[in-house]
Parts: sequence; C-alpha cells; structure tokens
Amino acid sequence: MGLDISPQGIEIAKHNALRAGIRNVDFRCMSFSDLRWDEQFDTILCLAFLHHVPEGEVTDLLKQAFAHLTPDGFFYSQDPNRNGVLRHLGRFIFGTRLDTYHSPDERELLPCELAQQLKATGFRAVTIRHIDFTLIPALFILAKRVSWPLYICRVLDFLWCHSLLAHWSSGFVAIARKS
Repeated sequence: MGLDISPQGIEIAKHNALRAGIRNVDFRCMSFSDLRWDEQFDTILCLAFLHHVPEGEVTDLLKQAFAHLTPDGFFYSQDPNRNGVLRHLGRFIFGTRLDTYHSPDERELLPCELAQQLKATGFRAVTIRHIDFTLIPALFILAKRVSWPLYICRVLDFLWCHSLLAHWSSGFVAIARKS
C-alpha cells in the first residue's frame, strides 16, 4: 500500500509503478490519520513523514505501526535532523524566508529522541544513520537547473556522514525491527 495526501504524488507513484512492472501496490490518496489499521504489514516506510506528525502524536503513531507489523516486521523512516548545521546556517542567513520551503506543520527531529521513542514502543535493533549533508538542501536550490553539482553533493555527503561530523547531517534515517 502506498499512501500520500498529494493526488499528484499518487499519480506519479502509479505511473512509475506501471513503468517498472509493479502491479501489487494499492495507492491511496488519503491522510495517514484516516487510515484504518485493520491490516498487517511486513514493512512500514515513513519517508519525510514523521516530521509532519504533531509532536504529541508521534508515540501513538509508532505504537500503531508496531502493532500492525508482522512479528519480524521492519520500520524505516527518513526525516530532517534538528542538529543539521546547514539548517541552522540557513535560518541565520535567510531568517523566516527559509520557512517558505516548508509547510507550517514541519519541524526537525532529533535522531536520539526518535530512537528512544522507537525503543520505548517495543522496537528492537534500532539504528540511526545519517544520510546527507548537502544533497537534500541542494535539490531545493537546484530544482529545474543543471544537475551535475548534485554529484559533488553526493560525494561530500558520503564523506560527511562517514566522519565524526555525521551528528550534524541534514537528514537521517531510523531503522527498527519488531522482534
């Protein structure tokens, strides 16, 4: 099942799935809060999603995800890092203009807090990985422009995220298992 509140996002996902020959996905245009949790899933992916969930509701959402995963189910999320140095630099340079790139409900997450929430929910083998430093911000800046600088960003990100500086990455993933 693929879920998104954007009709355009759902249409793009359907188109890409058909192009790739994938026919076993049910795409639904709806809010996560409208989802009926009457199914079991092997995997739950939350891509750039948890940072839109109100802070007081994240624990309940993680409990729902945990309850609806199969016994050895896999949870994966990808979100912006509150510690991201480029985020702080952007706020310093652009002030409130930086908010034009974000929806009003967005907030950055602390990787260590999300890991603690996942463990408190019952997930095991919780892993946090830092995934980018420049690439996601560069995608916004370079949208519909030349793409070659993104290759440089990818190399910088790899070096940054595999160094002692990883804590200050722009984005991170949380990976957890129900076992």
